[in-house]
Amino acid sequence: MARLLFLHVFGPGLLGLIAALALVMVRRVRSPRLQAVGAVRGWTITGALLAVIGLAGPTAIGMGDLLHLPLPRLPPGFVYSDYRFIAPLATGFVAVLALTLPVVRRTGAGTAELARRTVARFAPRPWFRAAVVTVAVILALTTLTGLVSRPDPDGRYTAYWVDFGASAFGTTIYGWHFSIPCLVALAILSGGALSTTALIARPPLASDRGRDVAVRVWRTRNTLAMTVGSLLLHLSVILSSLYGVASVRGSANTDHGAFHFGTPLESLAGALQMASAATAAAGWFCWFVVLFAAAIGPSPVRVLPSRSRG
Repeated sequence: MARLLFLHVFGPGLLGLIAALALVMVRRVRSPRLQAVGAVRGWTITGALLAVIGLAGPTAIGMGDLLHLPLPRLPPGFVYSDYRFIAPLATGFVAVLALTLPVVRRTGAGTAELARRTVARFAPRPWFRAAVVTVAVILALTTLTGLVSRPDPDGRYTAYWVDFGASAFGTTIYGWHFSIPCLVALAILSGGALSTTALIARPPLASDRGRDVAVRVWRTRNTLAMTVGSLLLHLSVILSSLYGVASVRGSANTDHGAFHFGTPLESLAGALQMASAATAAAGWFCWFVVLFAAAIGPSPVRVLPSRSRG
């Protein structure tokens, strides 16, 4: 039972870790002769580690008793399930802040450009599209779950009820109580990501234009990857909540015998569970790719062969 619980909780993260490590190692073999990027690499590692530890740490500690792990315990009164929705967004924002460093302010000689450098100047378009699509899905599910949520005994909109007249049953759902703080965190994360890409894009290009552009593209890609990873992990928890709604069952005894009822999402339970796990694995993959690429992967700046140097 403990092994199944461990795989259920940490399986997507382990899958994302393995896939990210394999990808980085393949890229490293194909591009072995590369130059380090100094402080940029160090701050990227710091940001990715803060996100990974900040999200996985409380989960592991919270499950320490169930899994018999020699870990410290959470403070009294702290219920991690109350923070599971906002945690990916909060830790992702901390990582994005770290990725702003070092802030480059060039005042010497540089390369002039006639075109204005915008936040999208060095951003790979697929990452921007992935972020926009994920945010759209999150907003759609947030609206849906908020509208169907009902007040619990404490007046918080966290309950979902199905009333069959003679009987009713319910469970918790990602309702307005959880979603409104998450929408604020989502806006802060999005603003942080845009600000980071702007800080990377705005300074004048260095005299070594090729190297400077390569580093900026790499930093922007890492920023967007951490952001998309946070969004996917947040979406995964929403899907897990919907899976919980789809899995709940109710029954009622009548003169004609016992009747068993399910929710309107009952037929989607399997699909929601798989989607939640796959989305979580993809989110962890984004985070671990950034971490491994900075720690052991190739730098974005290629070293020219010695015979071609002048």
